[in-house]
Amino acid sequence: MSKVYVGQWKARVEPPEERHKVDVWFCSRAESAAKFDTKESAQYDRALLQSFNVTIDVPNGLKQHCEGFAVEQWSDQFVIFCEAPFPGHEPSEVGTGEK
Repeated sequence: MSKVYVGQWKARVEPPEERHKVDVWFCSRAESAAKFDTKESAQYDRALLQSFNVTIDVPNGLKQHCEGFAVEQWSDQFVIFCEAPFPGHEPSEVGTGEK
């Protein structure tokens, strides 16, 4: 398991049948992660991400669930991270989640 940070995430708007899905871009370093000015705003987005079933594709062709999103302080801001298996490649993958 690797500690990976949320670089960005975006809810899908189109097509209408995919509005319940999000895409999450991960990165390996806190300095590249999305930053929040307050812990409360980071916790809000963390809770939203946690409510989705975010998965990543792993090399064996299966999907792996990403869970346990958490917030940590980085410098004077806050970032979101989780522990996820990124075997054999850099965690710059896009995860997809849906409710």
